[in-house]
Amino acid sequence: MHAAYPTSIPPYGPEGSRDDSFVAPPPWVTMRVLLVNPYLGFLSGRRGPVYDRPFPPVELVNLAGLLRRDGHEVQLLDAARERLWPLQVASRARGFDRAFITSSNLDRWCCPEVDVRPFVETARALARVCGDSYLLGAHPTALPQAMLLRTGARAAIIGEPELTAAELARKGDPRGVAGAAWLDRSGTLQRGSPRSPMDLDELPVPAYELLQPDVYQYELLGGDLMVFEYSRGCPYRCSFCHRSMYGDDHRPKSLDRLWAEIEHARVVLGVRRAYFMDVEFTLDRERVLALCERLTAAGTPLRWCCQTRVDRVDPELLAAMRGAGCELVHFGVEAGSQRVLDSVGKGITMDQCERAMAWCREAGLRTACFFLAGLPGQTPADLDDTLRFAHRLAPTYASFHVAVPYPGSELFQRLSSPPSDTFPTHLSDEFELDQLEAWVRWAFLSYYLRPSALARRLLTRDLFRAGRLLPIFMWYLG
Repeated sequence: MHAAYPTSIPPYGPEGSRDDSFVAPPPWVTMRVLLVNPYLGFLSGRRGPVYDRPFPPVELVNLAGLLRRDGHEVQLLDAARERLWPLQVASRARGFDRAFITSSNLDRWCCPEVDVRPFVETARALARVCGDSYLLGAHPTALPQAMLLRTGARAAIIGEPELTAAELARKGDPRGVAGAAWLDRSGTLQRGSPRSPMDLDELPVPAYELLQPDVYQYELLGGDLMVFEYSRGCPYRCSFCHRSMYGDDHRPKSLDRLWAEIEHARVVLGVRRAYFMDVEFTLDRERVLALCERLTAAGTPLRWCCQTRVDRVDPELLAAMRGAGCELVHFGVEAGSQRVLDSVGKGITMDQCERAMAWCREAGLRTACFFLAGLPGQTPADLDDTLRFAHRLAPTYASFHVAVPYPGSELFQRLSSPPSDTFPTHLSDEFELDQLEAWVRWAFLSYYLRPSALARRLLTRDLFRAGRLLPIFMWYLG
């Protein structure tokens, strides 16, 4: 039973800013640093664009590796995994010199949570007990002033967090730190210079040992799970995507660098399954083939999945992936109308979607496709077309969501009165939010309860995996 959580905590304001009086510790003093992944499910009635699952907070173990290299003592508190409420997090944070809390894990950088309240409440409680707390993730990046005012944190990190957070851990004072934002005594937002995207090979091997891989699982793949990234960034310009955490350029790691991470997680921690969380995993075909060769030579030690575009796969590549242990590929299809796809800059065709599905079936790969409701110009007839197209493609799994106009995206610019202190829930051109959510529920149920889908699960004896989908069914039913 969770302890009751008070709901009348007054928000911190500009008076919480201490930048003018801060005295940095001498450079030889190391800090006790706490990294926090908050539990976002403690407030009832919360709904977001994507079902929340406790994936490994990889950006925090990336940061932990950097901080340890600098000589700091680091602990990680995965409140999402432990289901800790804000006051429980605060009680575990006492005695630390610095605390960093993320609003969105790496797996949610391009589709962050809409409701900011759970993050704000946890960050506020943390700021009360830890002298210097800092915010990172999509929400502080998009709304730094609002997040600082509402939480009382010393500073927010804008964009890619690792190098900025490591510098803040050393200095404490955000003034002059690239990639940091803070409030002056009047409550006015101040920013350091933008930080250039980092070379991912500069990161040390993540401190995976701070996690317990055996407690993480992806219901479509299994347990003993770790999230890896082969690259960051995306050169495409889909109008609905939140890209501010990655940058626009595609930046891959070297294969040797990625392999060191895989071997550490596999041999030291017993990781058996992997989700490659690149926005577009197969963007560089040759690099993926090189990884597949190494995985195959090692005896395919991992069962894994990835996400990519339908126009960046081919039969040879998919066969190589399957032979190297890949079991599942995620695709963003988004809509069942070419007009709608073109209007959001997706850059794919419906024919390419059908070919990619056919090639995956030939390779023996399961597929998961994402579809959006509430895109600009989408009509009720377009939504019907989207559902029919999903049925025609017949991916192993289909996921339906309300399109969110994230701050910084082109969709956000279409809002006539955008909110200044939270994320909007939807566009209102054609539909109200309750209409879109009702369609999402109907689409999900009609897809999975259609006779052909039920028959396929029975014929393939896929009942165990279907049972693991039950929490998602309950989430969709609200």
